Amino acid sequence: MGFSRNLTYRTEGIEVTAPLRYRHFDGVIADLWHARGRPDACGFYASRNPRIIVFFDDVGSAIRITNDEGGIADRPMARIAYVPPGVPSWTAFSTAIGFRHLDLYLSAGVAQGMLAASMGKAGAAAALRGMVERQDPGELLTVAELLATEVVVPRHGELYVLGLVQALLGGLFADPRAAPTDPRFNGAQMRRLRDHALGNLHRRIGTAELAAVVELSESWFNRRFRATTGLSPQGWIARLRAQRSCEMIEQTVLPLHDIALQLGYTDQAHFTRAIRAHIGMTPGALRRDAQETTA
Repeated sequence: MGFSRNLTYRTEGIEVTAPLRYRHFDGVIADLWHARGRPDACGFYASRNPRIIVFFDDVGSAIRITNDEGGIADRPMARIAYVPPGVPSWTAFSTAIGFRHLDLYLSAGVAQGMLAASMGKAGAAAALRGMVERQDPGELLTVAELLATEVVVPRHGELYVLGLVQALLGGLFADPRAAPTDPRFNGAQMRRLRDHALGNLHRRIGTAELAAVVELSESWFNRRFRATTGLSPQGWIARLRAQRSCEMIEQTVLPLHDIALQLGYTDQAHFTRAIRAHIGMTPGALRRDAQETTA
């Protein structure tokens, strides 16, 4: 049996507006789609193969995405993205929009071989386990357009097409935002992350969402984040949530259960455990101390 897409998908409210055009090689499949989505459209996609997705139109304001099951699709759809094998995606449309996109499905061996020359076999394998997203595709959009043209009107052989695919993959992983050399975030990046987190403490904030704030793949984000803070992203968010809770307990007269609700705690018991772990006393004890201090 030859190489296949190994794709599972479900869509609602998305219609294909032109026949699918594709080219199929040993280890690479290129699909060119034209489609339109309604304002309430949505989709689910997961492939057992590595894949590259290129949107030739800027759809980030209309299509949102999440890679967390049950999560809110609140990250803008990137113009170009590498998706590791097995990573699912859920999309949601906020406005009606037409779009054209290129999907490239790669066998793991082909993808690793394309990167191994510059990264080494082990480095390529590690890189391909992390997602890479770019809102500004730059010159890679030109490469993708050449691929799309070749899909519609085949004029060249396999060597030409695979060369374009390798250029696209190599360009994604050569981007300094996809493979940072500085092991720590700078002050501006941490301020962006902190501002985003503080503005969304009322809900769950996924790691992929934080990575998108600083335009990094999730795997590189995790490495740099721990190098910078010494914490996991979720541990850092939990600390921010507890710090903000203590500020509100001490500085406002809001009922404790309202504070817990506003800051995303699942229930009062969760709220109490988190504050006790953070400062060694319960929310009620902290409120009494604050009231006695100001009396």
